[in-house]
Amino acid sequence: MPYGRIVEVFVGEPGTVGRNISSVRPDGLPGISIDFSIDHARKKQPGRCVLRLYNVSDETAEAFESTTSIVRVELGYQDEGTFVAFTGNPVPGGVYFAKRGSERVLHVEAQDGGRRYRIGRVDLSFSEQVSAQDVFDEIIRQTSYPTGEVDLATALPFVRGWVFSGMARDALDEFVGHIDRQWFVRDGALYVIDARNAVTETAPLFSSANGNLVGSPTAVEIEKMRGVEVHALPVAGMKAGKPFKVESRNYNGFYTAQEVSYRGSSYDGRFEVVVRGVPR
Repeated sequence: MPYGRIVEVFVGEPGTVGRNISSVRPDGLPGISIDFSIDHARKKQPGRCVLRLYNVSDETAEAFESTTSIVRVELGYQDEGTFVAFTGNPVPGGVYFAKRGSERVLHVEAQDGGRRYRIGRVDLSFSEQVSAQDVFDEIIRQTSYPTGEVDLATALPFVRGWVFSGMARDALDEFVGHIDRQWFVRDGALYVIDARNAVTETAPLFSSANGNLVGSPTAVEIEKMRGVEVHALPVAGMKAGKPFKVESRNYNGFYTAQEVSYRGSSYDGRFEVVVRGVPR
């Protein structure tokens, strides 16, 4: 358990206490060894989390088998506390045991808002002109999606009304196409914002002076835009769509995170966040 790092996994049905699988026992000694790979992107496809939990019980594995269970992953350090890096649902067929040398490893795959994404449906029928806000409100009513930041203030109305019946994700595609917005799900909540803007949240700073950079930022191309890739120690609240600031020899300024990945383990090797963003 190097450097006091902590990985905690909570799993249970909504409204229940559930189980806590921690890399640190209450007495401070090493607990369960946990590997994690978490990917968030500013896209409609759900964020993804893959966990490997070493030598856990059959009862613990059973808690992950329901696709309605909530899986929450928290990362951090013993002297600083933890933050939520992922929340989602197990995917069908994504939970199983495998052998890794002499150890029995539970593999868990989950998606951010995955259940609503997979099965959510809507039936919409507006015969006359209707505002984007009214359409959105009806989508939310039928899907029960929690909402994050939603920017519809200048969205064009549906002048000829709108009729749609099918998967909610397809309805959202058509909806944002009409109003020139982008939708994505983060921590189970639905966001609808201008594709050129960041979510209105405080921008964390990545810099050597701040002590959180791992190596030097590098240039990348993201959807035909020139951007930057930053490797750093895990930062609370760093998710796709969030603004961030870089101070380094070759890169200085504010960016919008298009892709955010957490990689590492509770016991060895990597323990970092990788952020890929474009200038604001």
